[in-house]
Amino acid sequence: MEVEALPARPISVALVGGDLALDFANTVSGRGGQAQIDHLRSSTDVVAWARHAGVPGLSDLTGEAPNLLGNATALRAAIAGIAAAVCAGRNAPPASGRSLLAAHAVALSGAAAHLVQGRLVITYDAAAATYETAILGPIAAAAIALFSETDPSRLKRCPAKDCGWFFRDTTKNNSRCWCDMQVCGARSKVAAFRSRQRNMRCDGV
Repeated sequence: MEVEALPARPISVALVGGDLALDFANTVSGRGGQAQIDHLRSSTDVVAWARHAGVPGLSDLTGEAPNLLGNATALRAAIAGIAAAVCAGRNAPPASGRSLLAAHAVALSGAAAHLVQGRLVITYDAAAATYETAILGPIAAAAIALFSETDPSRLKRCPAKDCGWFFRDTTKNNSRCWCDMQVCGARSKVAAFRSRQRNMRCDGV
């Protein structure tokens, strides 16, 4: 019997990655497992998530975005591929790097540069930008900054079963283990407790 797909929930996805790019990669729950849920199944989902995540300048955007979903999922796959490689201590797939740079290049074509207090700031003019540049531009830029400037040991992947979300560990001693201590951390503790209880019962037989 075919199992009904669970609904996408773009505006309720927890923003626990500590970085816009990682939060975007985390719009797939349970990646690679039987319980995988893709929360971006339409262009509307992408826009809803971007507003939920606080991507600036979207309130003035209107109209159709026919290429947004395909471009968004391609960028997400590239970010996830690079993040997974960093967390595993291996080289990132070249295709993921090319996809990330390509998305950034497209987004920059609709961007503007300004000097603010002596620092260069790139913005995406909502009056002129498309959904693709206004949403994917900041995400691609965040990903490039993340992977080029962050200590690789600070990029981690949640070890909980059916999770696999990415996060940037900002704790002082780099000790964060879970994407969300109240969710995956709590579930792991409960599972470990139940396992100990079962072993105790077996030992007592």
